[in-house]
Amino acid sequence: MKSDKVIIQELRRDLEDGLGYDYDVLSEIRSKALNYYQGEMQAAAKGRSNIVSFDVADTVNALMAQATGIYKGSQVEFPATSAEDEEQAQMESDVIKTILEQNDEFKVFESATFDALLQGNGWIKIKAVTEEQTSQRKIPGLLAPEEKLVFEDQQDAFGASIELDEDEENEETIIRTTIEVERLDIKSVAPENIIYSGDDDCDDIQELRLVAERKLMTQADLIEAGLSRYKAESVPDYQDSDWEGELARAGKYSDYTDTEAAQESARLKETFICYWLCDLNNDNKLSRWKIHIAGSYIISKEPCSLVPYVTGSPLPMPHRVRGQGMYEIMKQVQDAKTGIMRQYMDNLNVMNQSRVGYIRGEVDLDDLLSGRINGAVAMDRPDAIIPLPSNDIGAQAIGGLNYLDEVRTQRGGAALDLNNSEMQIAQSSALAASQEYKAKEKMASYYCKNLANTLLKNTFLMAHRLLREEMTEPVSAKIKGQWVEVNPGDWAPRLRAKVNVGLSDTEKSQRIMMLNSMIQQQEQWIQSGMEGILTDKAKLYNAARDWIEASDITDHPDSYLINPESPEAQQAAQAMAEQAQAQEQQMAQMQEQMAQMSMQMEQMKQAHEKDLKEMELQFKYFDSLLDADMKEAEMSVSFSDNLINKAANNARTNDTGNSPAST
Repeated sequence: MKSDKVIIQELRRDLEDGLGYDYDVLSEIRSKALNYYQGEMQAAAKGRSNIVSFDVADTVNALMAQATGIYKGSQVEFPATSAEDEEQAQMESDVIKTILEQNDEFKVFESATFDALLQGNGWIKIKAVTEEQTSQRKIPGLLAPEEKLVFEDQQDAFGASIELDEDEENEETIIRTTIEVERLDIKSVAPENIIYSGDDDCDDIQELRLVAERKLMTQADLIEAGLSRYKAESVPDYQDSDWEGELARAGKYSDYTDTEAAQESARLKETFICYWLCDLNNDNKLSRWKIHIAGSYIISKEPCSLVPYVTGSPLPMPHRVRGQGMYEIMKQVQDAKTGIMRQYMDNLNVMNQSRVGYIRGEVDLDDLLSGRINGAVAMDRPDAIIPLPSNDIGAQAIGGLNYLDEVRTQRGGAALDLNNSEMQIAQSSALAASQEYKAKEKMASYYCKNLANTLLKNTFLMAHRLLREEMTEPVSAKIKGQWVEVNPGDWAPRLRAKVNVGLSDTEKSQRIMMLNSMIQQQEQWIQSGMEGILTDKAKLYNAARDWIEASDITDHPDSYLINPESPEAQQAAQAMAEQAQAQEQQMAQMQEQMAQMSMQMEQMKQAHEKDLKEMELQFKYFDSLLDADMKEAEMSVSFSDNLINKAANNARTNDTGNSPAST
């Protein structure tokens, strides 16, 4: 293998020839982009206006506001390679999403997006790290020897380092537990600290000969990293004037940066972490090496399989790693508007304080030059002061500024203009407003979608590769609402990722309206008995989830919804099915009881009718008997009456026959 001295010489040569090193073209673009954003432009001549137009900053900030919403609504997933791969691809996608959330993805992507919109490229570094996590707790009393053995057994069983510290004075034991944890570390890197080799006909970072990151470390950090104290002290101290981009990012505070610490161990040293495709063995075979250098010393070197960086751009340049940002697009606009605004302000000063001519000896020069508003000027004759004519360029200046605003809109999109035209658009019909918004958003949406398809997608793929190749322990992730452990080492490589880019405000409003209609239609289908034919509860859940995400109510729709496929939903469905079955059984029992009661009622009715018929027959029988008795009684009475009448007649006849006359 080559000596360290030769390696340093060759690596330094490639490093100094790389794009972004020191004061080359890319470094100048990066630093000027930061200067323009902060309004740091070339000063005007003495006595002239120094007003500055902030077109670069205004455009970047407006696009950031739009990109935040688009990023928030974007979803990245691995496409399945077969029907059997559907579940596995979705599981791996969920794991990567969990990893990104654990690394504060919003902050990382917000920082990288800002850099990309301003300077042309945003950079993110992803690496696998092993960290020691220490926890401490106190227990009362001192431990017995057998109790200490228990902790030693736990140390062996769980692979943790357990330290026991007995405080005899306070009679308590301090237990310190240290474990090693593997995780992915995802951070945004300032573009001005990235150097890479010429990217002729190359748009893949992994194919570049050199990618390096400039990193400042303290002298103490260098010693801890493995350099001897002598070597660490001999590395030159970093000076804030050494790197143009560093000063530009500090802006107006660049004069107040503190780089020279009082203590030597805290002084900053400039180092470079290089991922170099090189031939270290002189065998004409190139391989990738990670070499960390400081000054003329190598801190560490080791072979590596990949470059752990991803980059994205709002306006990618085909066949190149570098892209264009708003500085390169808006520089001419900001220069022109700044020039016009300065001339306009100078013209206003001239119009308000116009130049005059005067006759020597006829005017009090002190009064004339005092500059007091409405101040009196002593003169010996009325024509001693003659105003010099000046032209008012206000109309032309405003016309020029308006034209340049149109140019800004054409180049950078209308994200900024939409804030000003919202009230005018709102006065038109909803359809016209929607169409106008959509037309104005096209360019801004194009930039944001390019970032999602480069920066976000590449981060997803890189995180998957590092999990698969460098993580030796299972990782925890939330899958379908449940936390599970998976082993990324068992995954197959993924070379493609699908990005569902988030929507702009206008597209989002249209989507919300369409989702509302779809949810109502799905509910009607389910109620009309079409569940399982046209739709089902899982599809309704998906529509409701999309509606919540589109409405920006929360980043976690599951806080409002329950996935029908989750164990909780399955248990609830089973409970509802059991309850429905119990209700059906209860209803069947009730129907059976009703049938029995109906039968009993029918039987009772028949028995009652039978009784009524028997009673009617008995009534008729007794009625006939009563009629017979009545007739018999009547006949008896009639006979008796006849006998009495006959007897009476006979008696009268006898009485008549025995009377004296008859005798």
